[in-house]
Amino acid sequence: MSIIKVTSMLVISGALLNLTGCCESSCIDMSASEQIKQQSSIRPEVVVNFAYNSAELSARDKDILASQIPSLLAEDTLTLQIAGHTDEVGSEAYNYALGERRAKAISSLLESKGVPADRIAIISYGKTRPLVNGVNKQANSLNRRAELDFIINSKIG
Repeated sequence: MSIIKVTSMLVISGALLNLTGCCESSCIDMSASEQIKQQSSIRPEVVVNFAYNSAELSARDKDILASQIPSLLAEDTLTLQIAGHTDEVGSEAYNYALGERRAKAISSLLESKGVPADRIAIISYGKTRPLVNGVNKQANSLNRRAELDFIINSKIG
């Protein structure tokens, strides 16, 4: 058996074992595929970090996002999911709204550069999916982000 197959089986097995022991409320709404992705080494294609309590994109982030536009325009089966995240400071409702503003800021920029709105999906996880656990300056800084995932949709017909 190849090392890739063995590694894949271990990642999936570990994620499935984790599903059976999951009793936190954050696990209840997650599908098995979401948990497998979360447990594996799969990472989003692009991550944009934000300042505290902000949905403003820096000039550097705008450049990084602009570099993604040719890929989005070249392949019409490619869509983009933008997930907004926050640190743990503030209420759950406020953080969901802030995560959505962050995702919308990226979506608006891409749309203004010609990416069709129907190829962009946004979601906010607020503070429910931290990248780093803990409430300190470093953890908060890493958790204030938006993640961009490219999804290939198959054409039918």
